[in-house]
Amino acid sequence: MINQRPVVFLAFANDRDQHLSTLNDESRAIYDVLQPLQQNNTIAIHREESAEFDELYDDLITFDGRIVVFHYAGHADGTMLQLEGGNGSAGGIATLLGQQTSLKLVFLNGCATKDHVKLLHDAGVPAVIATAVKISDTKATKLATAFYAALAKGHSIVDAFESARGYIEGKFDDDVSVNLTVNRHPNFNFDMDEQKSSQSFEFEWTLYTREDSVVDLENWRLTQLQKPVIKHSSSNNVSSLVSMFSGVGIGIMVGFVISLVAPQSEWSKLIVAIFVGVSGVGLAVLIGLNDRHFSLGKGLRIGSFGLAVALSVMLGVYVRDNHIISPSMADRALELQKVIKGITNQQLIELLHDNKT
Repeated sequence: MINQRPVVFLAFANDRDQHLSTLNDESRAIYDVLQPLQQNNTIAIHREESAEFDELYDDLITFDGRIVVFHYAGHADGTMLQLEGGNGSAGGIATLLGQQTSLKLVFLNGCATKDHVKLLHDAGVPAVIATAVKISDTKATKLATAFYAALAKGHSIVDAFESARGYIEGKFDDDVSVNLTVNRHPNFNFDMDEQKSSQSFEFEWTLYTREDSVVDLENWRLTQLQKPVIKHSSSNNVSSLVSMFSGVGIGIMVGFVISLVAPQSEWSKLIVAIFVGVSGVGLAVLIGLNDRHFSLGKGLRIGSFGLAVALSVMLGVYVRDNHIISPSMADRALELQKVIKGITNQQLIELLHDNKT
């Protein structure tokens, strides 16, 4: 498997009627803080700016086994995520995410997503960041950016969450007005009693972890993920077979040319044999018959070349010895009689025989 980098999956879904003005800012900000990890091939970032359920399903299948973080931002409540073109039920999404064997964290950055947590934990997801109340669009963007910035610097999930929490509490301390305008609940309008109730919570977001995943999450770092593993077993087998094919091709070429070469004297044969042998070795070296820079195409070219040369030599020898494209014996005899006046038949036969051999 080549280039199988772990994936951070970012899904965003907006609403024309209940538009979240900072959703695009959140997408860009998260991407920017994670981009250095993508540039050094530690992770791959996948963004769905207008997530629909069918697209989400296709992407989860495509990146099966590679997704380590799933982030959703948009309208939500305890029963669903409001995707574009229709809602995605909490149970269905939990089932799909639970099939991601490498998944460490699901971040549901929408209003009142706490009810998703049990479903996700039951599905096997180790950590979930969710909310119990309606949240401010602005604060949600700032929190997510701060969290992923810490994660990208090598913090654990727990430490990154605590850092982001400290940032939000420091920046928005007692700033109730930030929650009065836009929130991420599909029921966009809510009265001041609900607003006050939301403010009664110590902090809107909570990190929920499975008990059996605590130690693993403490040691897990986004910056220290295992680099893509390239499985060489099958490719090595193919490379070996092609290499053998190439070597056999060159060997056949050299062997047949040596055995079928035209010169009759021993010295001539020796000289041609040395020349062809050196040429064969040079061909193997120059074209690249070596393991370090070997490729399937290169091997096929080398082997095909050798076999083509060998077959061509055999065909050429057959054509030459059987005079397929040369004058017949009778024609040659007539030509010799014209050139050599008074030659006897016995002399003509001997001359033609000597010329043939």
